[in-house]
Amino acid sequence: MLVGFKALSERYAIELAQLLRVESFIGTVRSRHESQGQIENRYPPSYRPEDEVAGHFAFGLKYEEIHLEFFARLFAAIGPEPLENWCRREPYGQYARRAGFFYEWLTGETLAVPDVTNGGYVDAISPKAYLTRTSLKRSKRWRINDNLPGSVDFCPIVRRTATIEQALAFDLKSALAELDNAFGADILLRTASWLTFNESRASFLIEKEASQADRIQRFAHVIAQYCGQLDDPLSDASLHTLQKGILGHDALGLGLRRSPVFVG
Repeated sequence: MLVGFKALSERYAIELAQLLRVESFIGTVRSRHESQGQIENRYPPSYRPEDEVAGHFAFGLKYEEIHLEFFARLFAAIGPEPLENWCRREPYGQYARRAGFFYEWLTGETLAVPDVTNGGYVDAISPKAYLTRTSLKRSKRWRINDNLPGSVDFCPIVRRTATIEQALAFDLKSALAELDNAFGADILLRTASWLTFNESRASFLIEKEASQADRIQRFAHVIAQYCGQLDDPLSDASLHTLQKGILGHDALGLGLRRSPVFVG
């Protein structure tokens, strides 16, 4: 028996741009099988949820992965009533609260249920399983810690895989200090300049501008001079400074482009 988010996806014929990674079934024993990024989990009969939106959604929140696109499409398909019934039935249940919070956060609509007044705050997503925002926002209505790493317009959910954890644990400052001790600042600076110049020349070759050696040198110089030195690198003033340094003092039409351009 298929359960969880996948069961709801099939029941309501939801088509996703990013497919669900986890499928859960009720079988005889608990097992897990992963192949090419897809996961198939099997659970004993004691895990069987109620065959309704609340049962399958709670199962998914508990045992599967957060998938905001699926949540948004599911909420659009089922409307508020199943969530309202669930929240009235279990006003203090953490899974009902999280579902209600996600519904209002994603849809911008308010469920016809009273605010939660008791119970401790719970996280919207698990900080042990996902990268979360560093400063919490609290939803008093649901008693939820909104630790989602973004807004409703753009909120990438990044799982804490072994590769991610390894990258987070990498001490860049220490690694640079070791290179400095091994080779010295002068060699590192000359190496960085050489790599920057050759990378720039390759880029200009792609754009059929490899003959413009002066511009390539200016580009390398600008990278060396300004990289990490601008407080707001994407501001108009900073972009103007970078552009002027690359194109030179005699360039015409500095600033943001005001008209269309054809790239052939």
